[in-house]
Amino acid sequence: MKNIIWISLNHLKLLSKDKTAYLLLLALPLALTLITGMAFGESGSSKEAYILPLAIVDQDNSDVSEYLIQALTTENTRVQLIEEDSARELVKNKEIPAAVIITYGFQKDLQEGRPVEITVLQADLQESPRIVEQLVNNQLFRLKANTAAAEIGQIGQDFSPERWIYLFEQAADKWHPSPAVHVHMENISVSRDSDIPLGNQQSSPGYVVMFGMMTVIVSGSTTLLEERRNGTLTRLLSAPVNRFQLLTGKMLGFMVSGIFQMILMITAGQFIFGVNWGQNLPAVILLVAALSFASTGFGMMLASLCRTQSQAESLGVLSVIIMSMLGGAWWPVEILPSYMQILSRLVPSGWAMQGFIDLTLRGADLGHIAIPLLALTGFGTAFLTMGASAFRFQK
Repeated sequence: MKNIIWISLNHLKLLSKDKTAYLLLLALPLALTLITGMAFGESGSSKEAYILPLAIVDQDNSDVSEYLIQALTTENTRVQLIEEDSARELVKNKEIPAAVIITYGFQKDLQEGRPVEITVLQADLQESPRIVEQLVNNQLFRLKANTAAAEIGQIGQDFSPERWIYLFEQAADKWHPSPAVHVHMENISVSRDSDIPLGNQQSSPGYVVMFGMMTVIVSGSTTLLEERRNGTLTRLLSAPVNRFQLLTGKMLGFMVSGIFQMILMITAGQFIFGVNWGQNLPAVILLVAALSFASTGFGMMLASLCRTQSQAESLGVLSVIIMSMLGGAWWPVEILPSYMQILSRLVPSGWAMQGFIDLTLRGADLGHIAIPLLALTGFGTAFLTMGASAFRFQK
C-alpha cells in the first residue's frame, strides 16, 4: 500500500510542474462554460420576476375605461398612458411588446348593448403579446359581468347613465378585496425527470464531464506510453515494486487528478456562474469519483491498445468528443431523438450527465443517483480489467 501511494503522489508532483496542465485543468474549461452558458440560455439558476411594459391609449376617457386601465395595472405590469401614434411607434420599434387601445365610445356602446372592441397592437407573435391578450380578455370578462349587473339593476326603470355607472361600480367592487368564490390552490409534487437544463445549468456539468474525462483519458494513456517508451516503467519494476502496485499507483494518480479538476470546476460553477449543484455534497463527490474511475479505466484500456503517444492522444480526444456528444455533455440529452437517448446509456458520460443533472436541476439525493454510480463503476471495472490484462510494460 505504501508503494502505491508513493507512485500516485509522484505522478501528481510531476503534473503540478506542468504549466500547460493548469490551462487544460481549469482555465479553458471555465472559459468555455461561461461562453456556452451565455450563448444558450440563462447564466444562473434563478429568474427575476418579469415586469411587462404595457402602453394604453384611452380615447374614451370614461369611467369604464378608467376602470379597465386600473384593472390592467398590476404588480406584474408597468402601464403608461400615451397617444395612439406614440404607441404604434413604440411597438413598431419593439421598445414595448404591446399596446392596448380603448376606442372612443367604449362606455356608451356598453351601456346601449352594442358590441365593443379593444385593439391590441403587438410587435410580433412572441409570448409577451399573448400575455397582454390574455390579460385584456380576463378583464373584459369581469367588465361584461359588471355590465350585465348594471343592466339587470335598471330593469323596469328608465335608463339613467348615472345610475348605470353606480350599479356598474357596485358590481365591480364585488370582485374586491377577494373573489366571491375562494379558490384553494394545493401543490402536488410531480416528477421533474422531463426538466431540460438551460444555460450554465447545462454547460457547467457538461464541461465538468467532458474535461474531466479528457484530462484523465488523454494524459493517463499518453503518460503510460511515454514512460514505457523511455524505460521509466522498467526501471520502477527493478525497485521493490510489483506490476500490480505500479499500475494501481499510476491509476490512482490519474484518478485523483481528475477528481481535483472536476471539484475545482464545480466550485467555480457554484460561486462564479451561480449553478446550483444541489444540497447533497457527498452525492456530488461520489459521482465525481465514479466518473474519474471510469475515465481512468478507459485511459488504461486505450494505453493497452495503442503503440505510440500520438495514437493515444488522437484516439483519446476523438473518443471523449464522441462520448460527450452521445452522453449529453454538449446539449441536453432530453432534446435528442429517442434512439440517441438510448445510445447515451452506452457511454460513461451519459450516466454521469444524468446523475449531475438530477442533482443540480431535479433535487435528487444519493439514492436517486445509485444507478448512475453503479453504471460508472461497472464501466471503470470493465475498462481496467481489459486494459491491465493487455498492457505491456515493454515495447
